[in-house]
Amino acid sequence: MSGWQRKGWTSLAAVSAGVFLVSSVSARTLTLRAPSKALSSECDANTNFSFHDGPWYDAARTALANGSNFGASGVVKHDFKYNPPFDDFDPKKLDGADILLLNPVNIPVSREKFKPFRVYTLGGVGFISFLNAAYTFMADPGPCIGENTASVLAPSSPPMNGPFGAVGGTYTTGWNCSFINIESGVTNLSQNSQGPNGLMFDLSTLSPGAARAVSFADEELWAGAFSQSGCGAAFVHTSAANMKLLLNTFAWVLETAYDPIPDAVEPTGDTDSDGTPDVLDGDNDGDGILDLFEAGDHDVSTPPVDTDKDGTPDYLDTDSDNDGADDDLENQAGILDEPTDTDKDGTPDFQDTDSDDDGVNDDKDNCRTTKNPNQEDVDQDKIGDACDSLITAPDGGAGTDAGWGGSGPVDAGLGGNGASAGVAGNVPGGGTSTGSDDGGCGCRVGSAQDHAAWLLLLALAGLVRARRRR
Repeated sequence: MSGWQRKGWTSLAAVSAGVFLVSSVSARTLTLRAPSKALSSECDANTNFSFHDGPWYDAARTALANGSNFGASGVVKHDFKYNPPFDDFDPKKLDGADILLLNPVNIPVSREKFKPFRVYTLGGVGFISFLNAAYTFMADPGPCIGENTASVLAPSSPPMNGPFGAVGGTYTTGWNCSFINIESGVTNLSQNSQGPNGLMFDLSTLSPGAARAVSFADEELWAGAFSQSGCGAAFVHTSAANMKLLLNTFAWVLETAYDPIPDAVEPTGDTDSDGTPDVLDGDNDGDGILDLFEAGDHDVSTPPVDTDKDGTPDYLDTDSDNDGADDDLENQAGILDEPTDTDKDGTPDFQDTDSDDDGVNDDKDNCRTTKNPNQEDVDQDKIGDACDSLITAPDGGAGTDAGWGGSGPVDAGLGGNGASAGVAGNVPGGGTSTGSDDGGCGCRVGSAQDHAAWLLLLALAGLVRARRRR
């Protein structure tokens, strides 16, 4: 089972005892999160580019809250609520939203910095961005120009022609930037004289269960008639086309957007005691694996996956498969990468009781990620020979033969229990005949019995010489 699979969209109407209850009613209340006022760009003390509470986006927030647009009596039956804003791009702190929004932020951004948002969108969370110096995970920033018009390139696309009507041939913009090096599969929505400045991407074309994303390279797009000198708003106009574009964009993105583990399911506390409550924590159990991956099949009609059936879902369980190895040890991937799957069977190691598929369960396997069905362990150190970087003798006391190279024959010593090791590897000793020295520098180290015999012979020779002198 892949951590990115989803059986199909079904709305969540209620939750009881941690189990999703599905209703035939399709309307949902979606949670939005955007940068905090402190993180958002600011022109002056009175003008802040915060989607949550800045004056710049008053028109957009008012339009989303209008019951004739979204809600039980609206054109679209879904509606919205705002979760607490986020203060940085830490992937563990972006949880708790069905849609993540990015208004202009006052920190340096880059395509790499946007990676957490891409990962969350692949996990089912919708994404909408505007300006941010024309950075997005879908493209690189191109040149900017002061123009008050963008031309529609894809008039039949959902944002340009959706439930709130057709945008038409143009919409108004402010200081207008453009995108270059656009990712494969992305649709160009609009352009200015410098190039494309509106993009949409349905990531479910890459991964089942993923959400949709839209990026606009302009900050005034949804600012309504608000204008203030020095804030780059000289070209902003009241525009019916802009309002249609705003509403159609949200309508299109929300249809696939969902928080894989809704707030109603997550505990009310702070499971890993990291100071972030579970409803806003992207890694509730602190095992280094995002809840997005641990949720399982991403089907909101089923409870989160509980691999070992112990009553604790994987996203709260530090040993999800109960194999004796903690999840953080079984996963070697970065927090934004798919969890490690050693045997490539579609089940990541932290949920796989036989990670290397050698027929020996992880709790008994002396090489958990290296196939060794026979479990050879010559030095009995509980590390299988197949993955043991230093093999010593079973009695722990014999010598080793370390030559300059590891390609030649190995000197096993005289009747020794020792091990002979070249630079390239470790080979157990234990022969009963005299070995040769042609496997390296010829530095032979015999057994303890060999040394004792030589000492005895030397002592006898000394006595004989003493008697002759007398």
